[in-house]
This record gives sequence, structure tokens and C-alpha cells, in this order.
Amino acid sequence: MNFSTASGLGRAVALTLATATVSLTASFTVAPAAKSQSVTLNGAGASFPAPLYNRYFDEFRKETGIQVNYQSIGSGGGIRQFTAGTVDFGASDDFMSAAEIARVEGSGVLQIPTAGGSVAIAYNIPGVADRQLRLSRAVFPAIFTGEITRWNDPRIAAGNRGVNLPDAPIRVVVRADSSGTSAIFSSALAAVSPSFKGRVGVSKT
Repeated sequence: MNFSTASGLGRAVALTLATATVSLTASFTVAPAAKSQSVTLNGAGASFPAPLYNRYFDEFRKETGIQVNYQSIGSGGGIRQFTAGTVDFGASDDFMSAAEIARVEGSGVLQIPTAGGSVAIAYNIPGVADRQLRLSRAVFPAIFTGEITRWNDPRIAAGNRGVNLPDAPIRVVVRADSSGTSAIFSSALAAVSPSFKGRVGVSKT
């Protein structure tokens, strides 16, 4: 199967920037650990920044002797474990809300932006090459509201002249678990589409 990101999103891509954040319940100063000490920090959360975090933590261990274990289980899972106090820090593509912070016991929550990246739409259309499909800001939110349901819809065809778009249904695939990326993406769609904001809204699921 051939999966590709839709090109031609223009400013819409800028609206779908995902900001990975780390939430901590206490501030601390990091110093090189003595050889006789064994210090371990445990965290969980977003899968999006996990490769970067693993590199960070490996270098951090080399410099300080402190071991950091990170579970890539999704933003929602990271927030749940962080709130329950089973990890030292949680990571999410979306900032914790005031209501989520209020459920955390302890000395308060410190949220630190750690990484940035973009969210893209992938497609798999037989006969349409990689990066050949272009979706405008008016079109792609309508796909996610169900207003556009077929690949040869005139609104898609208008921006893809010369592309052989099949008369086939669009099958939208989204994550089922709680995801910060879903929150970022739905927030971007709600910002550019009143229809999406009213019908679907912003959500982690």
C-alpha cells in the first residue's frame, strides 16, 4: 500500500503544528549523580516526540548518570499516569487543561514545551502518485465532517486538474485512543472551518 501526505496544504499546515510538552509536579536541579547513587526517573506519554526524547535521555544519562525511562503510550495515557502519580513526568502533544491540572495532587504542575513538528494528512488512492493530491483549506475539513464523501467530488477535482480521481468512497481513518495529536489537528480544523467546529469540535479522540 502506498501512503503519502497531501501536499498543497499551505497555511493549513502552519495551523497544525504539534507542540510536545512535558509536565512535572516538582522543580529540581540536575547534578551529576555519584557513582554510588542510582537515580531513575520514569515518564510516559506522547508517541510523537518519543524518538527525540530517547536521544535526549540517552545523552542525559551519559552526562549525569541519571536513568530516564519513557513509555510511548500516547498523550492521553501519559496524562492519566501523571495524574495518578505513577510516573515522575508526563508528555503530551497538547497542553494540559486547567481541569486536568486541578486533578493533580502535589506542589503544582509545570508545563515545559520540548519539541515542535507538523501534523499531515495521509492518503492512499490507487492511481494517484505520492504528493500529487492537493487539498485546500476549504476541502479537507469537509472530508472530516462527512460533507465530502467521494474522491471525485467536484470540490476536490477543482484543485487537482489532470489528476485521475476515482469515483470511490473516502474512508477516514483516525486514532481511537486519547491523543494529543488528535487534539492539535481538530483544533486546527475548528479554527479554519465553522462547520467542523460546530459538528465535531476539538477533542483528543
